[in-house]
Amino acid sequence: YASSSRAALINKIHEYESSMVEDASFSFQNVVAQLRVLNPELVEEGLDEDKEVRDG
Repeated sequence: YASSSRAALINKIHEYESSMVEDASFSFQNVVAQLRVLNPELVEEGLDEDKEVRDG
């Protein structure tokens, strides 16, 4: 990266950020699928990958 321009580095950062969001979304969906197997009666209403769990 030493020879890269500032614009190229910023572009690379945006690519990594986008990839991280996609990976997090995939991981969330994977966990939900695993929970369905372990607990078929799980109420999924309100589940959202953008929410934060508190006191739980």
